[in-house]
Amino acid sequence: KEERLQKEKAIELKREQERKRREINQKIKALVKEHAIRDPGAEHKRNFLYKGRIRSVLATPEQINEINAGPIGVVYLSGNYHLMPADKIEAIREFASDHIPDLGGAEHDEEEENPVPDDLIW
Repeated sequence: KEERLQKEKAIELKREQERKRREINQKIKALVKEHAIRDPGAEHKRNFLYKGRIRSVLATPEQINEINAGPIGVVYLSGNYHLMPADKIEAIREFASDHIPDLGGAEHDEEEENPVPDDLIW
């Protein structure tokens, strides 16, 4: 009996998580549909690290500069990456921060721990 109750609780928990995930995706989808920045001439890739893998989004050179500066960000939705204004990215970050990739790039802490000596000659 106890094992059956645990299985039922696990199934109910899974259903609840799936329902929350669908609600979050619907909210993001509505914002992406309304505010996504799409340029048919976008042919340059902007690479970034997301969930441990290198991903990319297509953008124009001007958009890449804006992404690097901050007025434009990237949001993940159902296997695709979308460019959006920074204010909308922050609105999404409030309820689904895991859908916002970090565009800051990798930090090189190793160099600080082991600095190259000034007197080293190549």
